[in-house]
Amino acid sequence: MSIGAHMGYNPIMIGIITIYAANAGIMTPVGLFGNTANLIITNAGYSDNSISVFLNGIIMHTVGCILVYILYRGWRIKSNEGRTASIESIFEDIMPFNNNQKFTLIMLVFMILCIMLLKTHAGLTALVFSVILLLANCADEKEAFAGTPWETIFLCVGIGCLLNVSQILGGLTLMTDLFSSMSSRWTVAPILGFTSSVMSFFSLAIAGPIPTLISTVAQVNEGIGNVFQPIELISSIVNGGYTATISPLSMGGAMIMATYDQLFKPDVEEKNRVFRTLFSTAVIISIIAALLANAGIYKVFTNM
Repeated sequence: MSIGAHMGYNPIMIGIITIYAANAGIMTPVGLFGNTANLIITNAGYSDNSISVFLNGIIMHTVGCILVYILYRGWRIKSNEGRTASIESIFEDIMPFNNNQKFTLIMLVFMILCIMLLKTHAGLTALVFSVILLLANCADEKEAFAGTPWETIFLCVGIGCLLNVSQILGGLTLMTDLFSSMSSRWTVAPILGFTSSVMSFFSLAIAGPIPTLISTVAQVNEGIGNVFQPIELISSIVNGGYTATISPLSMGGAMIMATYDQLFKPDVEEKNRVFRTLFSTAVIISIIAALLANAGIYKVFTNM
């Protein structure tokens, strides 16, 4: 976002496109969320469809990036008269990595390998390696804790707790049943996709909407005569959830808000404007994604 803003692009647009690109990448079969999604799918009684889910995700998030570029008029680059150096000159001034930075990169690689190969818990693994880096004096402990986006962390934890309480009380199941009763041949894919999006506006997609809604696919599909291959409806749910992650109440949008706050130090009015912009964009893209789910875009990679 900082480089994009320096070059004259809308930093919110850059943040959204970055989140969508990351969403597509983390759904690889060896990625954390891709592996988790595949476990959810197989536990629901379906075969391994990790490649299909990954490729369908690339399709939808590519469409999402194009739509965001159009919505934000990405071709309009603002001039920055106060800029005294080009981006190339800034890169020329970057110093080579010191020993602490090299050690940090090595630890980052080891952390990724532990998560991917040893299947360790991502959060706990990151915490362990962070402690190792602090013990090795790679960074100042006070600065590290001060720079932690605590507001974002508490937001994600609080929303996750709220969603879990709602699920325990049966609220999510009741909502799913309501939408299932409204489904038909032409509405089932958009309804499942948009329901996943709405739930992801306020939560982490992989933690709530995806496992909740995937368990209903067989019943809903059977109710309309099994006209869809399961992977089509599953992809609609997964991509519906991830296109909504740019909501400021979800993890992706919260990260954009935190980064924007750190880079530009906005006042309350500007923060509210960014909040409204992110939320409205999430709604628009989610609606378009839900409609596209019924256009057959997920049939291309159904048997991979």
